[in-house]
Amino acid sequence: MIILQPGFEAAVRSKFGVSQKELPDSEINVPFLVDRAEADIIRRVPGYAELTDPLDKLNLQGAAITYLAMMIAPSMARRLKHKVKTIDVSWEKEKVDWEAFAARLRDEYEELIGELIGYDSPLVGRIDIDPRNTI
Repeated sequence: MIILQPGFEAAVRSKFGVSQKELPDSEINVPFLVDRAEADIIRRVPGYAELTDPLDKLNLQGAAITYLAMMIAPSMARRLKHKVKTIDVSWEKEKVDWEAFAARLRDEYEELIGELIGYDSPLVGRIDIDPRNTI
């Protein structure tokens, strides 16, 4: 792992609001998923290794965590029990549109990347955002 720090699995689970039993570390820490998330960020944020600002570093990790969650989201419908019925108890979880949830995670990911690299505007060109210089 280049960007992600130990314990990142808990942050991924928190995106879904699930327990470790529902989404174990072994399902999150799959080498392909972790490598894919970090590779996308490294490609899009060429200066990632030179980041020194604590907020930038947190945004970098947040982007990797969000990307992982985005890749896992479509499989959540198969991972979670929607209804539980026993002799004594029965309950039903609210249904989640996991594809829409993944799309929201994609937007969040793009926002975090945008904070690190800026945006390209078709009207005015490159807009670099430095949050340290805002009021």
